[in-house]
Amino acid sequence: MRQFMSTSQGRKACRKSDTSGLSVIGMVLGYHAPLDIVATLLELDPSASMKYDMFHAVPLHVASLNGVDIEIVNYLLDHDNNACAYSPDDDKRVALHHAVEYACNAIQRDGDSENDGIDVLRAIVSAGPSMLRKMDIHGHTPIDMTQMVKYEIRDENHPNYIKIHAIYSILRDANVRLYRKEKKRWERGEEVINDSGSLKDRTASTSISRMEELTLGVSIFTDPNSRNLITDSQTIRDSEDRGIKRKKKMFGGLFLWK
Repeated sequence: MRQFMSTSQGRKACRKSDTSGLSVIGMVLGYHAPLDIVATLLELDPSASMKYDMFHAVPLHVASLNGVDIEIVNYLLDHDNNACAYSPDDDKRVALHHAVEYACNAIQRDGDSENDGIDVLRAIVSAGPSMLRKMDIHGHTPIDMTQMVKYEIRDENHPNYIKIHAIYSILRDANVRLYRKEKKRWERGEEVINDSGSLKDRTASTSISRMEELTLGVSIFTDPNSRNLITDSQTIRDSEDRGIKRKKKMFGGLFLWK
């Protein structure tokens, strides 16, 4: 792969996407390519970090869903100044949704996975904190996803329940910190970052609605030390009946990092 990228033909090919819109960097992330491969691909095509496939997924989505190393996630975030953290796919899911999905699946799959995805989750929260409240096509935020998994396990003493509750706690605490930070900004009359990562105009009407939104974002959880599921059980049953569309990223061929 490295040798191929060093040729003129390889450099040209690495700027292309397949028929599904999946870029070469998206493909190699699905195979856990090392950092130097990812860095070289972004050098060849700096815009690749924001190129999306047929699902409107950018490379950070693929990286988050496949549990790549934290150093690669940080590299992707730094490359475009965190812009990819705010990019939604066709299911209106941002990278944080996929990072939470990976972390929850890693716990349920083997429990003691070497890569539990927690560092990646924290990095994406730090890069795009307002994405904690981003709802997907089913109306689920990343925090909702952890609550739904806990509801499926039910047993509060089960090791997996406890570990997923720890993920929920990370997200909940970050959401509370964000709420307090934005509340202080509103009180000082400063601008607040909206869900797209840009400044939101502060007017009398939007100020009220935004503060209500922030308050509701925290008040849906009563006791912060409780592991009990607060979300309405009927809503969860309805969501289960509808089912959650899960994209399967298919990658053709094998990549050798030599």
